[in-house]
Amino acid sequence: MGKNGLINAVSECCWNISNDRVPLTIKQKNIRKKYLKKIQGLGARTGVSQKDKKAYLQKGGFLPLFPLLLGPIIGAITGLIKKKIIG
Repeated sequence: MGKNGLINAVSECCWNISNDRVPLTIKQKNIRKKYLKKIQGLGARTGVSQKDKKAYLQKGGFLPLFPLLLGPIIGAITGLIKKKIIG
């Protein structure tokens, strides 16, 4: 997975979190509430360039969101592995 692939994966997780497609605990929902604008910016499908997303991830604003994104990222990776093994 190249750099753009990683950015796309994080962006997809942020999009899923901001659109309530991932079940979250109350603690995770509180974190999401605090960083919702940033999550929406990273998860935006239009209007935000890959360059802007990359710059945001590199400047360290991503770190507080890491625990929130960890579950969906692990889910995406295991889904890909299952897809490769089964299909």
